[in-house]
Amino acid sequence: MGSGRAADPAAGGKRLLVFRRFRALSAIAGLLLSASAAWAQVPIAVSEQQVPAGGQFSVSFVLQRATVESVSVDEPDYPDGIRKTGGPLIRPSYAGSGLYVPRGSDAVEVELTYTALRPGRYIIGPFTCNVTSGSGPARQERTGQAVIAVTDPAHDNRVPPEVRWIVADPHPYQGQAVFVELALVDVPEPLLPEQISTTPPAGGVFEEVRGLGKIRSSIYGRTELFQVPIATYFFTPTTSGDVTIPPANVTVDGATVSSKPVDLNVAPLPPAAESSGAVGSLNFSAAVADPEITEGDSFDITLRVDGTGNLSYFKFPEPVVADMVVTSSSERSRYVPTEHGYTGYREVVYQLSPKAPGVSTLRVPAFHWLDPSDGNVHISGPETYKLTTDPAAIAAAPDPSAGTAPASGGAERGSVFTLLSVELVRSIEPRGAYHDILNYLWLLPGMLVLAASILLRRRKGLRSVLPFIGGALLFVAAAVTAPFPENEIRDGISSFQSGRVENAVADFTRALQVRPHSPGILYNLALCDYQAGSPAEAVYALANAIRFRPENGLFRQTLDWMEKRLSLTRQIDPPRSVNPDLMLIITAILFNLTCVLIAVSGAGRSGRYVIVLVFSVLLTLTSAGGLIYAASVQQRELGVIGRNAGNLLKIPRPDASRWIELPAGTTVEVLLDSNGFYLIRTGYGVEGWIPADDVLYNILPAGPAS
Repeated sequence: MGSGRAADPAAGGKRLLVFRRFRALSAIAGLLLSASAAWAQVPIAVSEQQVPAGGQFSVSFVLQRATVESVSVDEPDYPDGIRKTGGPLIRPSYAGSGLYVPRGSDAVEVELTYTALRPGRYIIGPFTCNVTSGSGPARQERTGQAVIAVTDPAHDNRVPPEVRWIVADPHPYQGQAVFVELALVDVPEPLLPEQISTTPPAGGVFEEVRGLGKIRSSIYGRTELFQVPIATYFFTPTTSGDVTIPPANVTVDGATVSSKPVDLNVAPLPPAAESSGAVGSLNFSAAVADPEITEGDSFDITLRVDGTGNLSYFKFPEPVVADMVVTSSSERSRYVPTEHGYTGYREVVYQLSPKAPGVSTLRVPAFHWLDPSDGNVHISGPETYKLTTDPAAIAAAPDPSAGTAPASGGAERGSVFTLLSVELVRSIEPRGAYHDILNYLWLLPGMLVLAASILLRRRKGLRSVLPFIGGALLFVAAAVTAPFPENEIRDGISSFQSGRVENAVADFTRALQVRPHSPGILYNLALCDYQAGSPAEAVYALANAIRFRPENGLFRQTLDWMEKRLSLTRQIDPPRSVNPDLMLIITAILFNLTCVLIAVSGAGRSGRYVIVLVFSVLLTLTSAGGLIYAASVQQRELGVIGRNAGNLLKIPRPDASRWIELPAGTTVEVLLDSNGFYLIRTGYGVEGWIPADDVLYNILPAGPAS
C-alpha cells in the first residue's frame, strides 16, 4: 500500500545546520586530499561540463612517457544515463591540446566520446591505463573522475537529482532490523524535498525512524557533490528469500523523480533462534523480585534484554509453571534507533499467582539469539527458581447489597477473593428487569381503569369490562420470572472453595446461561477467572456486572483493585447512570396515575385539576425519556483486549503495520464493526482498528432474561 507525506523541515534543518558548521573544515580537508591524490592520478578533462539530453561530449586525458603502441585502456562501468559511442582513440599528444604536456617529452592523448541518454548528473571514471616499455618494466596509471551534467530541455534545462535506496546490509537475516536510507545522491548542494511517497515492501515490517543519516560529500576534480538523506527506515523481514523495496517518488524543486527498486536476499534464521526471532548483539537476564510471599500476593519475575538489534520484534520466553498461573504481563522498553538496529533495553514483567500455599518451581526457558556479526547463535539460560508461598487467612465476605465497599477499603485479598453466596446473588438481582417485555405489564392497571371508565360511560356496564380484565389477569399470570440457577451457583462456590478453580468457572458459566444479566453471577465468575489466570475475562465480567448494577460500590472497587494489580492505566470506566429498572418503576407509577386522572375527568372539573393532569402527563413523558436514556447507557458494552496483547492498526487490514500495543485487560470503547475488525477508542482518546478476535465484546450468553 502506498503512502505519501510531506518532508520534515525540522529534521532537514538540523542536518543543514550541522552541514554548514562543518562545511568549511570538510572542504579544506577535501581539497587537501584531492591535491595529494592528484600527484598519483592522471588528470581527466570533459569537453562539455553540461550537455542536453541527446547531446554528445568527450572525455580525454594525457599519459606521459608513453607511445601509441605501448598504451592499453581498461574502461570502467558507465552509468545508465550515458552511452559510449567512440574510442578509446589513442594518438600522439601536443602542447596545444589543452592538457599539460612537457615540451620534448613523449606523450599520448586518450579520447572517448559519449551520448547523453537521459537527464541527470553522472560520474565517469576512473580509467586504468597499462603502459609497456621495451627496455623497462610495464607500469599502470589511474585517472581521476569527471562529472557530467545532462540537462532536461523539456523542463528549463534543469538537471534532476538522483534518488537512491541505500541499504546497510543487502543480505540480512530473517527478523534482523536493517537500516534503509532514501537519499539524494550526487547533488551540488544539499536540498530538501517537498514530498516523499514510498510503498512498503512485502514480506516484512517497514517503519520510518527519525534522527539517523548524515550528509556526506565527495570531490571529483574541482567538483564537490553531496549525498543527502531525506528519509530513514528500518526494515525487518519476516520471511526468508528475495525481497524487493519498491521505487520511491520524491518531489524536489517542483520536479518528481523516482528511485530504482532494491533487491534484498534474506537468509533464514537458524532453527535454534526461531523460537525468539532475536537478532543482534544482545544480553538476556531474568530476576525474581521476592522468592517468598504470603498467600494472596503474587510473584513478579522480570525478563530483560539489553543491547543492539531487533528490540521491537523478538519474543520473550514464557515462564513454565506447574502450580501457578500467569495473571498478567506488562512490558517496558527504552531504545533508540541506530544504523545497526535499536539500542537500549526491553523487559517484560510476569505476575504469577500460586494456586495453593507451599513451594513452587518456576522455570525460565533458554533465550536464543543470532549475532549477525559472527553468524553464531548465542544462548542464555535456562534458569530455575524455587518460590515459597506462606498461608494466610481469608476474611469474611462483604455485603454487596448495600452497594458500597467495606469500610476497610476492600482492596485486601480476603474481601476480593470471597465469592457471594446464593442469597447475596439473589438479593442483588435486577428487580423487574427493563429488558423483559412482561415487566411492562405494570402499565396495565392504569389502562384497565381507563378502559373501564370509557365502557361505563357508554353504559355498557361492568359485564362488558370483565372479559377484558380477565384476559389481562391471565396475561399477568403468564409473566413468570426466569428460573434462578441456585444449584449451579452452589456448585461454583463449592468448586472454588475446594481449589478446583477451572470447575468453578464452568459452573458459573452455566449459571450465566440461565441469568445472563445477573451481576452477582458475573462478579463470582470474574473472581474465578482472575484466580484461573484469565485476567482479561475477569475484567470483562466485572465491567458487565457494573453495567447491570452501576450503583454498586463493591463491584467498582474490586475492578479498580484488579486493574491496579494488572498495571492497567487510563481505563475506560463503566458508565455511571440511574438503574433503568428504577426508571421503569417510576414510569409505571406516573403512567397509572395519569390514566386514573384521565378516567375520572369530566365536565365541570376545575382549572386546578387540568393543571395537575397536564403536569402528570409531562412527568410521565419525562420519566419515559429517562428510561430510554438509562436503557441505552446500560446497553453500551465495553470491549476488553483478550488474553494476548492487541495491536492497534491505522487501517482495517491484516497486513497493516502495528501502531500501538494494548495489554490484555485494557478496556476500550467499540465504535464500529467492519469486516472482522473493530474501530475502538482507548482511555487515552486514541482511535484505531483491531482484529475482532483480539477483543472480548458482546459475548455474554443469550439466555433467558433475568
